[in-house]
Amino acid sequence: MLKNLVSDLKQYKSIGIFGFGVEGKSFYNFAQKYLPGTELVIIDKNHPSCDDNYLDKLHEAELIIKSPGISLYNLDIDYHSFHFSSTTALLLKHFKHQIIGVTGTKGKSTLVTLIDSLLKNAEKKSILCGNIGIPAFDMLEEISAETKIVMELSSHQLLHVTHSPHIAILTNLFEEHLDYYKDVQEYYAAKFNIYRYQSKKDVFIYNLAQKLDCGYNVYENELKYSVDFSLQNGFIHQSTLQILEKLKEILALGDEAYMQTLNTFQTLPHRLEFVKEVKGVSYINDSIATILRLP
Repeated sequence: MLKNLVSDLKQYKSIGIFGFGVEGKSFYNFAQKYLPGTELVIIDKNHPSCDDNYLDKLHEAELIIKSPGISLYNLDIDYHSFHFSSTTALLLKHFKHQIIGVTGTKGKSTLVTLIDSLLKNAEKKSILCGNIGIPAFDMLEEISAETKIVMELSSHQLLHVTHSPHIAILTNLFEEHLDYYKDVQEYYAAKFNIYRYQSKKDVFIYNLAQKLDCGYNVYENELKYSVDFSLQNGFIHQSTLQILEKLKEILALGDEAYMQTLNTFQTLPHRLEFVKEVKGVSYINDSIATILRLP
């Protein structure tokens, strides 16, 4: 699959890297190694090679790899005016059959961490990457044909993709990121791209109050946002456990691996993170939250 990805990109004489942050630098390092004959054009107002007219460089590249943090809406740039792509779009195109993708307004990081742990406990080869902070292109050389790629996918990463993961999971939807999108409908539409391009061989798990007409192999869950306080090392919303249980069933993973995953789970920093108990009251650090959670 890596061979096909490199072959796909070698057709371009020049590739722009629009945004030289974590993902932009990851693609740059990949291109330096695998695309030595390709001109790389860095397009970032904070880069030493750019000035106030840095957007003019968009015209210098045949293909532009856009970082997810850049809002074309806020820059008044039409997506179809240039040949844009992204590291997420490229990975979904060439590795979709190995990808378990998770999106949603809340709960993504905890769920992908649990899924990766579940696979490893079941002695399956798995890598964790995406919006959780690990660029997918940093992990390409670790991917074999047997590897499951567990990806946290933000709405920004999904906005313009044209392929969906083999297993797609949508945790929930609330109004958010309205400084990036023209309206909430565009935000929701970006999230729905996680299943929009699936085939009848793919799987979609979602946990929404409304029903979605998604086609094949759809698993709906009843919303349960109460917190499970019975775990030894942290707290997880019941809705997250519902999805994890369904995935265990779909992948035919054993109960032993599932219980090991829960028993060794450590709450992620600032996400329902236990601080201490004082006079019978538990104090929880949930400071990463940006919206009010349901009880």
